[in-house]
Amino acid sequence: MLGGACFNGLMANEIIRLTKRGQIAAAKLLQTRMNNLMFDVFGGKDIHCWLAGQKLLMVKLGIFSTNKTIINYSVDAACEKAIDAAIEREKMWLLPEACHALS
Repeated sequence: MLGGACFNGLMANEIIRLTKRGQIAAAKLLQTRMNNLMFDVFGGKDIHCWLAGQKLLMVKLGIFSTNKTIINYSVDAACEKAIDAAIEREKMWLLPEACHALS
């Protein structure tokens, strides 16, 4: 998967499903939520944490072992805090199987 699809694919799929069912208002709300998730992970609208932020998210989700990048993008404290908050807020979309196991 490329870019954000490695973590937002479930949300994107739901947006498509909602749109196909004519639930445009719900699709728009979820699109806004997905946009906010991506801004949290990538470091805001200027995407200053971009790839390292995405990789750090994957580390925190237990998928990657490092967020090291070839180009040496970095994650500052604000970016890491936003990623942690996004994981908590979007747990059901990022870790759906874990959430089902807990319920």
